[in-house]
Amino acid sequence: MEDLRDNNYGFELPNAIVEHIEECEEDKDEERLQSLDMVLDLCDHTDLQMLNDYSAIEDILNDYINLQNDTGALLEFILECKQKECGVL
Repeated sequence: MEDLRDNNYGFELPNAIVEHIEECEEDKDEERLQSLDMVLDLCDHTDLQMLNDYSAIEDILNDYINLQNDTGALLEFILECKQKECGVL
């Protein structure tokens, strides 16, 4: 896995991201590092406030990994999003 510290598109990585990178490296958690890499690829400088929130990043990574591994959870998530969109929830 490439060094995620270089994956910043010219912006300094928020401390929360650096903390997650360090934890993944310590734990040798390649799956989580790859997920974090994808999150960074999908974000830009307008997402820096969210990326500075350690808990928000933790939630994103956990949700992604859980949804990836459990198709039932994925369907529940999609349904919940649609219910919110339609004003049911």
